[in-house]
Amino acid sequence: MATFNTLKALTLLSGLLLMSPVRAEFSRQYIHAVGASGSIPALQLVGSRLLKAGKLKQLPRLEATGTRGGITLFCEGNGNDSPDMLIIADALKKKAFDSCLAHGVDRVVEVRIGYDALVLVQAGANAAPPLSRHDLGTALAAQTGSTPNVTQNWQQINPALPDRRIGVLGPPLLSGSSEALLDIVTRSPTCQPDTTPAAVLRTCRRLREDGVYQEYHEHDAGILAELLSAPWKLAIVDYKLYLDNGKKVAAIPLDGVKPEASTLANQTYPLVRPLHLYVKAMQVGVIPGLKAFLAELTHEKTWGDKGYLSALGLVPLTAAERQAYALKVRQLDVMPPPSE
Repeated sequence: MATFNTLKALTLLSGLLLMSPVRAEFSRQYIHAVGASGSIPALQLVGSRLLKAGKLKQLPRLEATGTRGGITLFCEGNGNDSPDMLIIADALKKKAFDSCLAHGVDRVVEVRIGYDALVLVQAGANAAPPLSRHDLGTALAAQTGSTPNVTQNWQQINPALPDRRIGVLGPPLLSGSSEALLDIVTRSPTCQPDTTPAAVLRTCRRLREDGVYQEYHEHDAGILAELLSAPWKLAIVDYKLYLDNGKKVAAIPLDGVKPEASTLANQTYPLVRPLHLYVKAMQVGVIPGLKAFLAELTHEKTWGDKGYLSALGLVPLTAAERQAYALKVRQLDVMPPPSE
């Protein structure tokens, strides 16, 4: 009888463990986030303030994996070794979302936390050329029709542009920022991701690799030294770097729109990048401090019009948007599948 009761108790215990898989899997005592290197500082600032206030036992583990690497790690699964959060300067696409679902990551909360931008700049002494996205795309595309792009002067593209060599410093070719650049500057009737055959896309959705386009991280201050030493070049930098160096460089309007807080907030500036945070709902309340972290992030003192994240160059959402996303976080509303 004792043996039977012991077996019965063990069976009951096993059942309880199986019904509580999340808590059984987690021993980690810190928040883990991955994502784009230019976006990580926002999480770093929130984490450091929470630690100082005694609301976290240790700083979050923040890995600047890049957009692609971050999505891969985030979508690999749930559990102790998987990240709790992903931060990227783009919305999660259907392909990535489906990958998450295939690995059991099926309860994800999406939070837009503000606006960043890529800014086209030049040495401050130069007059700003009236560039359009079409002009920029024509200059940077690897192919012109079926032939390699060998254009060397802006006037070859548009007679209204200055007689000036083409040279652009910008994000590394495999980075999330370069993907955003490709989405914006190389879309044409013959290069549409949804309708163009894959073989054609591989040809038309590429940036030049002949030296006209040079790779630099958009938040790397070294890009400014290169720009000032070769003032005929243009550079693509992040909004914060531009704001911090306004006396050295001048922004070039795109399609007549200047990069300003108002044009980022209303998304009329062509290179605006909404900053998105993705959170695994099942890990909230299990990972120590994660719930407090999300509450701090979505507090007005953090992401509001006068919030401390503005020191990083992050342009706030509207008050109505902030209220809506804060509610989603409190209720852990799971995002619907993206349409594309």
